[in-house]
Amino acid sequence: HCERFNILYAKWKGSNNKYMKPSIDHIVSKAKGGDNSLENLQFLTWFENRSKNDLSQEDWDKLKQNIGDYLINV
Repeated sequence: HCERFNILYAKWKGSNNKYMKPSIDHIVSKAKGGDNSLENLQFLTWFENRSKNDLSQEDWDKLKQNIGDYLINV
């Protein structure tokens, strides 16, 4: 009954694009001391989860705001 998951799932099912598949992300990565508590988990697309890697949520949000700066053909 998670609204974010339902949105991601509907987008993925509509496209069947593997990069859009819903994925569970640790807000604070386990590598940086995060745990598996529900408060530390969020749904992202598979692509976003892989891209975020072990960045902090704050750093990831800043990077996303300026994502065009990091891409050659935007």
